[in-house]
Amino acid sequence: MKKILQYTISLIIAGALFWYVYKEHDISELLSVFKQANPVWILISVAVSLVSHYSRGLRWGLALKPLGYNTSNFRIFMATLSAYFANAVVPRMGEVVRCSVLYKTERVPVKVSFGAVITERALDMIVFLALASTMFLMEFDKVSGFVFKLIDDGSDQMVNKFIILGVLGISGLAVLALMVIFRNRLRQLPLYHKVVDFISGFADGLTSIRKMSTKDQFLYVVHTANIWFMYYLMSYLLFFASDTTADLGMRCAFAAMMMGGLGMIIPTPGGAGSYHLLVTQTLIAYGLTEMEAGAFAFLMHGSQTLSIVFFGGLSLIISNQIGRKKSKEAPQPTDDKSIPLQESSNNR
Repeated sequence: MKKILQYTISLIIAGALFWYVYKEHDISELLSVFKQANPVWILISVAVSLVSHYSRGLRWGLALKPLGYNTSNFRIFMATLSAYFANAVVPRMGEVVRCSVLYKTERVPVKVSFGAVITERALDMIVFLALASTMFLMEFDKVSGFVFKLIDDGSDQMVNKFIILGVLGISGLAVLALMVIFRNRLRQLPLYHKVVDFISGFADGLTSIRKMSTKDQFLYVVHTANIWFMYYLMSYLLFFASDTTADLGMRCAFAAMMMGGLGMIIPTPGGAGSYHLLVTQTLIAYGLTEMEAGAFAFLMHGSQTLSIVFFGGLSLIISNQIGRKKSKEAPQPTDDKSIPLQESSNNR
């Protein structure tokens, strides 16, 4: 019920924001913008996005190598695309899905792969904040007006969220204190050992970057830079698909990328509504009319969403087939009790 409620609220937020952006728009005019868009540039933008997703998968694989898991580039790419597909349907489900898919296809424990995911997400957030700060300083006169307005409009909600986080934090500390006090009793429970085992694997995933070779650490940084550069190219190259945006320039593309990224962080399915609102307001600040900006934001988000639905859905199907085949090929447990314990353990 909690998941259903969260998803329902996300859909309502997405629908409300989408309506707010496009309530004044004529559908026929929007469609005419799409018809006039150059499909070659759209396909190039989609291809660039796939390069970024591939690089994300390879970066994830590098973090798993020092933990003893040498993953197939193809399979980890399929798992990454499956995650994007899941996020387009249910917010924040992607990370769980890609770890589950990788377990099916490569037998990498979820507790380990999820720790590596958290590490890369933390790194990406640092990069995002650094780039967002740079963009804000570079384009302060363009984006400051509507950004401050958004912050002011959402100030009450932010206060409520901080109060909720505070209550959850205090509750978490109280639970932790009780666990420390009653730790001897807890150690007698089977669940305790499962939780400790999960935390141990999770910690390994978090610290995997430190365990990499110097070469892999360098490649990890290169892939991180490539991911964000490809994100930028996705926006910039798509500008050439329409005459109304062809002359907006590289700085506008940078601002649109960062504001679109902020929209994707908001928990709506695939960033729907929030992405359109922020990118539309950004393009208006650079001189486009509301109709032109809204149409291009729709084209920008729509082309990437269709790409994710197609390639991500296909990846999920392929990964499931690989997982089923791998399950059938797995050795069945033996019932022969005459095998010595030590020999059995060595064989495993």
